[in-house]
Amino acid sequence: MRLAEAGTIPAMLTEGAAAVDIVAVYGGKSCTIQVKTRKTKPGRAPGVVDWRPQRMARPNFVAIVIAPEGDTPTAYVLPRAVVPKVWTLGGYPHPLRSNLSITRVQPLLDRYVERWDLVVAYLER
Repeated sequence: MRLAEAGTIPAMLTEGAAAVDIVAVYGGKSCTIQVKTRKTKPGRAPGVVDWRPQRMARPNFVAIVIAPEGDTPTAYVLPRAVVPKVWTLGGYPHPLRSNLSITRVQPLLDRYVERWDLVVAYLER
């Protein structure tokens, strides 16, 4: 995991934990990360990820991971302050399952490719 390579201690919570998937610890401080994963076929656009906006405001970071079949996954590491803009640009609510269109927000996501350093900087402050 790239977070461990950056010097933090990542702790993955059990599946179904409310609003948080990972707690990262560094120098006695901690932060929370929600992970949204989308598996894709080679050469295909990622489409959408399941996204509940009320849950995305809780963690310190949201990591959107696009995992092409047979290829290396890419993580977009978003600080909490960016999450509302991502939803405004690409989110669409639905009574049963809200989604986020990756295509609509790709230019914004591209600024946060593998930005695990943001998590470390947050923990170092």
